Amino acid sequence: AGRPNVGTVHGRMRLAGMHGDKLQGINADQFEAAVWFIGRHASYLRLIDAPGRERIPDDDKGQGEGEPPTLAEALAEWRKVLRVLQDASTLHRSPIVAALDTILLRQAFVHTMVGDLRLGLNAIHMAFLAGQRRAA
Repeated sequence: AGRPNVGTVHGRMRLAGMHGDKLQGINADQFEAAVWFIGRHASYLRLIDAPGRERIPDDDKGQGEGEPPTLAEALAEWRKVLRVLQDASTLHRSPIVAALDTILLRQAFVHTMVGDLRLGLNAIHMAFLAGQRRAA
């Protein structure tokens, strides 16, 4: 109960990074980007009412950021996320979206995708989260 991150692949990767494992670990910024990406993906699925996702009580309330976004706003934000990932994937010639899907969304650790995951998380952090920290 003392380490809630152990229940997820990205949480275990963060703990590995904290203990000096450069091969399988991720840093704090990458972990923050992973949590943000998973939340945005879940929000997108919730808003398009995707089949097969788990129903949670009060599911329509969003992520505690005030009013839930409209469908148009959610689609626009998700397109921005995909554009950032596509640009990073093209720049690095790397299957970044596949790594995010496999490791973060499907919760399957594939050691050959760790580098691609890090590239994607760095791109997400720089595009969406680094400015929030500076503004705060």
